[in-house]
Amino acid sequence: MDREELRSKLMVLEESRKTAQSELEALRNREKRIVELEADCDALLESYAEMAPEALDSLTPEERRKFYGMLRLGVTVSPDGSAELRGAAFPEGSLEVCGTDTPRA
Repeated sequence: MDREELRSKLMVLEESRKTAQSELEALRNREKRIVELEADCDALLESYAEMAPEALDSLTPEERRKFYGMLRLGVTVSPDGSAELRGAAFPEGSLEVCGTDTPRA
């Protein structure tokens, strides 16, 4: 391989390196934006959860179902009758809303 061939191959490699570096930077920017969007989403869901008690009374059943879906709200009822509530408003996990020792109407 002579100097000209080497120079040509080094130029190709340098272009490949620049392209890879540019793509890596673009991926880092996208990752940063995703983290920001996730934080915005969490803040929005938290805001909705705080507004829920006042707003729920004015919603139709379909609107209420849609609202619960946005909050990723779910209830798990165990065979012993206890119930746990989970969703975006409970970032720590789930909340026991009805234990076996809780009187029911």
